[in-house]
Amino acid sequence: MSAVGCPSSLAVERVVGRGRWPQLIRSGRMKILVAGWDSGGGVEAVQTVVGRAVARGHQVRVLGTEGLRSRFESAGAAFRRYKYAPDNDLRQPETDLVKDWEAGNPLGLWFRVRDRLLCGPAREFCRDVAEELQRDAADVAVVDTMIPSALFGAEVAGVPGVILMHGPYMIPRAEVPPIGSGFMPASGSLGRLRDRSAAAVTLCRLPQRDADPQPGPRRVRAGAGAGSARPHGQGRPDTGLLQPEL
Repeated sequence: MSAVGCPSSLAVERVVGRGRWPQLIRSGRMKILVAGWDSGGGVEAVQTVVGRAVARGHQVRVLGTEGLRSRFESAGAAFRRYKYAPDNDLRQPETDLVKDWEAGNPLGLWFRVRDRLLCGPAREFCRDVAEELQRDAADVAVVDTMIPSALFGAEVAGVPGVILMHGPYMIPRAEVPPIGSGFMPASGSLGRLRDRSAAAVTLCRLPQRDADPQPGPRRVRAGAGAGSARPHGQGRPDTGLLQPEL
C-alpha cells in the first residue's frame, strides 16, 4: 500500500471506485453522500469536512442517526436518517449502542465494538447506503471510519467511496505498533519484528476481496459483514492516504 504524509489531522483514504475519482460536472461541483456515525469527538471532524465541502458549493447530504441531524444541518447539509442501521446517541447512557463501560476488559470491549458496530450491523449499513444511492445518485460516498461496512453499499451502487479517518490510522502496517496495544514505536530489530509480525498475522486472517469477481452484490445477498473483505488499500496500487480536499 502506498501512502504519503498528510499535513492535516484528518485523513481520507480512497478505497472504492474502480480505479478512478469522480469527474466534476462543468460547474466544478459534486453530489456527496456522507454516511455518518455518532462517535463522540469524531463527529466534529466529519462535521468540519462537511461544512467545508458545502462552503465550496458541493451538494452534501448525510445519512446518520437522529441525534446527528441538527449538527449536520447546521453545517449546511441535507440529512436523512438511517432506515436499517442501529440507532446510537452518545448524549444519554441508555442510548449508547456499545456501552463500553460495561466491558470487563479490553478484549471484552473489542468484542462489543466488533459485534455491535463494525461487523454485526454491516448488512444494515450496506443496505442503507445502497438504497439511498439508488434513490438519489451521488458522485462520491464518504464513510465514517467507525462504520467501514457502509462502503459496501457504495460498491454495490458503483459509486466511488472514501473513508474519513478521524482518529489513529487503523489499517495494520509493518512499520508501526499494533493499534490499541500501547506499544511505543520500535527502536530496535526486535521491536520492528514485533510490529511486522503483528501486521502480518492480522492481514493473513482476512480473505482477499479481489478473489470474488462480484464482491459487492454477493456480500450483500449473503449478509456478509466487514470481515469478509481485506482492508482497503492492501494489494490495490491506486490507494493512498490523502488530505481531505473535497
